[in-house]
Amino acid sequence: MQNLKRINYLNLLLYGLFICFNLLETGWNGYNYSLGNKLITSDQMSSMNTWMYIEIGSHKILNFVALAVIVVFLLLCNRMVKKNDLGRSFHFLLILLGFFPIASFFLYYIIWRRLNQNLFKYFGGSYKESDRIIVVIWVFELSYRGGAILVWIAGFYSNNPEFVSKITALKDLEPLIHSFYLLAISVLYFLYCMNFHRGIVKSESGIRDLIKNDLID
Repeated sequence: MQNLKRINYLNLLLYGLFICFNLLETGWNGYNYSLGNKLITSDQMSSMNTWMYIEIGSHKILNFVALAVIVVFLLLCNRMVKKNDLGRSFHFLLILLGFFPIASFFLYYIIWRRLNQNLFKYFGGSYKESDRIIVVIWVFELSYRGGAILVWIAGFYSNNPEFVSKITALKDLEPLIHSFYLLAISVLYFLYCMNFHRGIVKSESGIRDLIKNDLID
């Protein structure tokens, strides 16, 4: 339980940082889009570009850290489910497979939902709220990826110049749309981690009450 609590604290820290980074990038991409084709050269703009390059580099490093942390998180969840016989557990290789491309769109979320449900039953709380968050993240992921593929196919195979022109114009919005997507995902992950923390606290509170009652008896 303590290991899960610590890794969840780390997740809260990471996704709190992601929210800040994604807010910054959303504002930056929105500002760049508003400039259009205007050419602006100034010391202030150059300084802002330098800070954004640093931020983007830091963001990429944190992405790898967050991936490693979420792998460890699911492995710890699986270990707890297996150790306490809370329901179906998964082989660790199957969990790792869930993070591979294509498989991550389906297997990762199936494993995550199942482990989440088993753990919240153990915590003594309802898993429905956290399960809904997982499903919304899943839908966001599939919608974004599927939409990007459909737009690319439509633009590639269309013979309508006007439609192709609209697709091209939409590509100018791509960085801003991507920033909004990442911001939404980071907020949802943060909300899930908060919900998971409340589940752990409720479980620990129940255990303390049980011990206190046993001592009184």
